[in-house]
Amino acid sequence: MSISMNPAKISGLSDLISDITQNSGCIPDKVRFRPGTNIYSVLSFDKTSVQFSLPLLVKPCFIPEFCGFSPVGYDGFTASVIEHIKRSVPKDRRLRALGGLDTVHPAHYSANIEPVTVIKTSPGFGQKLWMAGPDNFTDAKGLHLTVQGALPAAGSGRNNSRRESPGDIRETIISLMDGLLDTVGKIPVNEVSEAVSISADQKRIRSMLVDLGLVSFIADGSLPARHFSEHRANFRLAGPKHGINIPFRCPKNLSPVEIEYEESGYTISGLGIKRGEVFAVVGSNAEGKSTFLQGIISGTDDHLPGDGREGIITVGRGSFVETGGRDISGSDISLFFKSLPPGISGTPKHVSGTGSGSMVMAAGFSESLSKQSPYILFDEDRSATNLLVPNCIQCEDVSTLTDLLRERREIFSGTSLIFAAATMDLLIAQSERIMRLNNHCADGILVDEYRQRLYRHMTETAASLLE
Repeated sequence: MSISMNPAKISGLSDLISDITQNSGCIPDKVRFRPGTNIYSVLSFDKTSVQFSLPLLVKPCFIPEFCGFSPVGYDGFTASVIEHIKRSVPKDRRLRALGGLDTVHPAHYSANIEPVTVIKTSPGFGQKLWMAGPDNFTDAKGLHLTVQGALPAAGSGRNNSRRESPGDIRETIISLMDGLLDTVGKIPVNEVSEAVSISADQKRIRSMLVDLGLVSFIADGSLPARHFSEHRANFRLAGPKHGINIPFRCPKNLSPVEIEYEESGYTISGLGIKRGEVFAVVGSNAEGKSTFLQGIISGTDDHLPGDGREGIITVGRGSFVETGGRDISGSDISLFFKSLPPGISGTPKHVSGTGSGSMVMAAGFSESLSKQSPYILFDEDRSATNLLVPNCIQCEDVSTLTDLLRERREIFSGTSLIFAAATMDLLIAQSERIMRLNNHCADGILVDEYRQRLYRHMTETAASLLE
């Protein structure tokens, strides 16, 4: 269907649907209408399509088993239903407008139907994606959806000979609402029930990690490796890796813990990272160290079954510290620097201006400690290593993180340090637990064993320098 409209009249979508019966199971969600923001119909910039947005409400009585779902997991229900609708778009002609499939440029609207396996994430992530959040949620009134899509404008699309009246968009919206209602009514109950349960479990476990003395739990069988796409280029949003994806298993010598998934009805073992410990993730190149850290960060989000990270659960308010030039005016870096390098204004307790890579990291550590972050993550690949490990030409006015852990460890009391490293041997030796990734599989290395191995290596290296 091609829609022929005067651009000046297109914006009145609320008028076109104002008299749609309230007896239907899927109705305009008028309470949420914000004209021009979440309800509109406008010509695309190239005038080949009519883009629309409309808040809708699916009533509870039309949702199978709705009364049996735990409200704590409602966002899991919402996310599961949205993904089911997306999968139905190519199969149901009434839903095709959600993906702009009949427009000249359907790729322009592909984000609307891009699969998303994240239930809940931080504000600002995935703004172009259709996913559970403030505009798509479930409450006692039912399922609230803000649907967006596009229709071919007159003279475009697959049928460019037709010239439809403005009322045709009304018919299309009504057809879309019917399609949504049918799709929601046919969604497998076990599919949404599992999503509700896993969502509720992730929230419950996250809230109890503190009482367990943990900052993160990585369940056996978790799959932190990701597949990136055009619309999900950030690891927080990316889906599970295609092809070979090796599940995580907590090594026995790292003392696995068991966590009960009460709503889902099972108990699972895995790695628990303790509050206040120094935990090193080590390994050679391309073994998944950075990916493992990303998995821990992603554990602050909730995930749908099948994402691979639904068993990774991390408390909030953590920090990721990395290098890079930025303004650090007002920062206190005195923990690491007794004096400032030439060209840097201020004092170590109150720096002024742009800092070097190591100063930026120092500021990051200090800021995290001052706000009592439960954990700090950092990755050797994104670090100023001269702030982390000492060297033979190090200035005496600089204390590295290795020095601080060896001499003033109490500074970090209550804050976990979780890091990925391959060459920072002296820092790794200050860890309380060491996990090695080898061929993408985890094993534990005893700290004493690592230190002995490092001692032999450094002794041999020192001897070779004198030959």
